[in-house]
Amino acid sequence: MAIQAATSRASSPVVIAALVNHAGLQAIAEVYAQNDGQGGFVGDCVDAWGKVMELDRLDRS
Repeated sequence: MAIQAATSRASSPVVIAALVNHAGLQAIAEVYAQNDGQGGFVGDCVDAWGKVMELDRLDRS
């Protein structure tokens, strides 16, 4: 059922195909799609973005 909800919101067939064909991505999407998953999704995105920005710094040696 989570895939049906995702397909109604997703605008890209590539995203839908990735979720349908990859069990790991589907499981992650289902966790974040739950009613209480929004806060966790935002926190995880912020953490990941911070990590990417730190690893992309040119002044690190």
